[in-house]
Amino acid sequence: MAVSRDQTTPKRLIVNADDFGYSPSVNAGVVASHRDGILTSATIMANAAAFDEAAEAAKSHPELGVGVHLNIVRGPPLSAPGAIPT
Repeated sequence: MAVSRDQTTPKRLIVNADDFGYSPSVNAGVVASHRDGILTSATIMANAAAFDEAAEAAKSHPELGVGVHLNIVRGPPLSAPGAIPT
């Protein structure tokens, strides 16, 4: 069965950057791509080395959508290992 499309509905493109907070250079690239390009969102790594800088950049650019990048293989855990039973 063929699916018909409404030809009057415009297509939309979301351009997302991964690894926001990984490093100062990644953060700079995310901000520049949002400010000067077509980047509309980013996912932030809360346990990455440049997280605080990325969080400040996100506050300075409220039109940038920011989501969570679940990261379990790089960087230190956010919770004390003893607080997590498994």
